[in-house]
Amino acid sequence: MNSGRVLIMGVILILALCKIGFPAEVGEKCPTFLLKAMDGKEIQSERIKSNNPLFLLFWSTWCPGCKDKISKLKKISSQFASKGLQVLAVNVGINDSPEKVKRFIKKYRIDYPVAIDEGSHVTKLFRIQGIPTVVIIDKKGIIRYRAHEIPQNLTVLCESLTE
Repeated sequence: MNSGRVLIMGVILILALCKIGFPAEVGEKCPTFLLKAMDGKEIQSERIKSNNPLFLLFWSTWCPGCKDKISKLKKISSQFASKGLQVLAVNVGINDSPEKVKRFIKKYRIDYPVAIDEGSHVTKLFRIQGIPTVVIIDKKGIIRYRAHEIPQNLTVLCESLTE
């Protein structure tokens, strides 16, 4: 075997190994995580996923695109809460203190759960690259949507997840 083939096979192996244990793409199982919400409650992904679909928004206070999502997320939370959809805003934990996040929640009257991902552990599990990032997970724990925008067909998607 020539050195070029060995190098290519090595790169493929490394890429495959990097993906093991870090599911985060559409069609894959949601990684298991534990976060503490700003109200002090623990948020366990396994408990949520076993009963309800989950809408995650990875964000920060300094992100203009994230601020644009607040009113939509409030609407989604109120519209689908009765059908079991759980909404969680995950602050990526970069350049935001708990005090700053609390002020942000108060200023924008955020009424859905918010957690700070201290150490960015959950952010890394989901391989978030750029915010805002929306991840929607069905009742079986399968990621059904992942993008930087809220889906245009959100109502149809959420209806199918909450049936």
